[in-house]
Parts: sequence; C-alpha cells; structure tokens
Amino acid sequence: MFYIKKRFILILFSIFMLVSCSKTGTKNVDKVNNEIKNSTSQFSLNTEELAVLEKPYRDFSDEDKKVFNKILEKYNKFKENSSNDIAFETKILEKLEEIENFYGKKYINFKNESSINVKIEEKLLNQNTKTELSKKEFSYDNYLIKLTGKGNFKYSVDKRIICEETLKENEKPRYVRIKILENSNVEFNGNIIGIIFKDNIKYDDFKNLPSGIFSIDTDLKKGTYKISNTTKDTIIKTISKNNEVKILNLQESHEIKLENEMKLIISGVDYITLEKID
Repeated sequence: MFYIKKRFILILFSIFMLVSCSKTGTKNVDKVNNEIKNSTSQFSLNTEELAVLEKPYRDFSDEDKKVFNKILEKYNKFKENSSNDIAFETKILEKLEEIENFYGKKYINFKNESSINVKIEEKLLNQNTKTELSKKEFSYDNYLIKLTGKGNFKYSVDKRIICEETLKENEKPRYVRIKILENSNVEFNGNIIGIIFKDNIKYDDFKNLPSGIFSIDTDLKKGTYKISNTTKDTIIKTISKNNEVKILNLQESHEIKLENEMKLIISGVDYITLEKID
C-alpha cells in the first residue's frame, strides 16, 4: 500500500514539473542563451590595442591611428548592445580627450595670424607643376603657403631642396614659409593644393614657427633657444653663412644656438615653438 502511494506521488510530481517547464521553458532557455552570449562578448583588447592605448597621441604612427579607430569601433558597438561596464573605458575616454586637446592646442591658422593687422591677398598655385618664384610675380621677401590635399611639396633654391613636406589623406592643412630668392621654386606632386600669401608674422614675438626657412637677424634674433612641440618626423637644420649645413639631433638636445646670417630650416611638422633662453 505504501509502495503504491509513493509511486502515485512521484507521478504527480513528474506531471507538475512537465507543466511548469512547458510554461517557463522558453524563458529559461533565453536566460541561459543571454548568459552564454554575455559571457563570450565581454569587451576586451588585444596586446597591440593595449599598447596603442598606453602611447601618447603625439607619438602615434599612421598604423597606430588605424588601430585606435578599430578600438573606437569596437567600443561603440559594444556600448550599443550592452549596458555592462566596459573595461578600459576610462582610458579610451581619456585618449579621446587627449586627441581633442592635441589638435586644439597644436593647430595654428597661420593665415589668420598673418592677417591680424593687414588684409592679405591669396593666390592659388598650379597643381602638379614646378613654379619659378620671381620678384616680378612675388614682390615681397617672405610668403606662407597653405597646403591641403594629398601629395608631396618641395621648396628648392639653386636646385637644393630646402623644405619637403608630404601630406596624407584627410590630414589637416600645413603651412610652409618660403623666401623669394634667386633660382627658387616650389613643386607640387599628387592631389596637393597650395595657396600662397604674404607672411606678416613677427616670429620673435609669436614664437611659433611653421615648416620652412627663416633668416637669423631679420626673422629671428640671434641667441640660444629652447625648442618644443616637435614630433618624431621633425627635421631642424641650420645653414651657416659659409653654407655649412648642420642637422640638430633632437634625441640628444632640444636647444639650438642661432648666429647672425644663419638660415634656420624646419620640416616635417605643423609648427615648433622657440623660447629664447640666452
């Protein structure tokens, strides 16, 4: 008798479980699937991405910028599909702020600086050509050229390349300072556009120098200067009155001594800052 009762109770319990499962089975399966999905889609970064995140933006290579864009794509996609806290989110947001500040502080519109006190006239230079710079056409001593687009630019004097700049796609404009000298020319290759206008900037006061050529005594006072705002691509050279060329080793020193009748040549950078220390 006891055996029959026990068996009857087990049957009732089984029926109850089957009914319960039929009502909540879908919810339970969905819950398990979500847990599995969440456990396998946690936000993570690989070794290369972590290395880029730790690097200062000023040292980013083109490849680093591509990697960081992938981090942002991954971050935005995960943020859309999950309310979970994201690992490395603080670092990503800090890096975005660093980039914004970098361009906010690093970019100088030299055209605006040149036209603060005087109206300037602009001229579009021909693309994919070499243009001779003569006093007949360019009557002032010093000009700035605003470069945009993608391609290569060269400024030469007596067949010697003084300044060479390469712009990549979607890069911000770059300014180059030139002098109208005998046998000087500019050359454009690729889809690069150059707009030329007179340079009215007093660099001893302004202290920020674009890529290009500067004369010591007329453009800058002689003395010892501390250099800042360089990049890994920056090249700084001096040409003495005897035509002796020296390249500053920026890994060893960020100070430079400038003497009268020297020429200072800057390339590979939007601008550098000079602070006179002696």
